[in-house]
Amino acid sequence: MSRTGTAFLVLISLAVVAGLMVGCNGFFVSPTSLASITVSPTTAVLSSASGAGTLTISASGLLVNGNSSTISPTWTTSDTTGAILTISPTTGASTTVTPVTGAGNTATVTATSGGQSATVQIEVITGTISSITINLDTTTVTPPGTVTATVVTNTGATVPANFVTWTIPSGANISGSGNSAVFTFLTATAGTTATITATVTTNGGTTLTATSQSITVI
Repeated sequence: MSRTGTAFLVLISLAVVAGLMVGCNGFFVSPTSLASITVSPTTAVLSSASGAGTLTISASGLLVNGNSSTISPTWTTSDTTGAILTISPTTGASTTVTPVTGAGNTATVTATSGGQSATVQIEVITGTISSITINLDTTTVTPPGTVTATVVTNTGATVPANFVTWTIPSGANISGSGNSAVFTFLTATAGTTATITATVTTNGGTTLTATSQSITVI
């Protein structure tokens, strides 16, 4: 083949490659693109009592290549009127939540960056929160029986189940919604005992933990 013919084929090949790169542009994702956002904490129960304090929420990013990344997301809240809580700043690696009105009001705070987002669920109650207690509907269970657990603060306010971090006993699973969590004991061994642990994040990022009465498997 002549040099002219070879050069012509090279030009055609380059044109084809360039066309493919343009045509497939939307299919290639940069390894440094943001894959997800993580916020901490993910839930909180805050007191609006005078002097109870605020809560700082932080955000971090995970890149497509698996590396962590420092991000400065935009922060928004479902409470656009500021009647339940306020947030400041609205841009940055973290934001501070100030509770305004209690009585079981709920709102969300969302961090958004690079097309990704993560949301924090917040309940605001009245009275100063200093401890939590787990109430059980029964302390004995026969598989595949259930035990219903409810978390109550020292103020008497019931904490929604999805605002609680639960430790699930061996041989059980968790379900339920609203104010109670339902633990179904599937493979627990008769004659053994188990406990349920609940953790709630409150003002200042303080975590309150409670352990239930012993549950006897019969």
